[in-house]
Amino acid sequence: VPPLEFLPFAAVIPMLAIAIIGPAVTVRDGVLMLVGLAAAVAALIGGLYMLISM
Repeated sequence: VPPLEFLPFAAVIPMLAIAIIGPAVTVRDGVLMLVGLAAAVAALIGGLYMLISM
């Protein structure tokens, strides 16, 4: 995620997704995994948007 550090707080959503997916795998919770994957997809879309719009 270091390339996103040029924009302030741009790495928050990808790191949040990782922080959610970790416990979801540990406790085997499918709903929490879906929330983490949704955050990861949002981070991917947002990151691509930021890269393309510059």
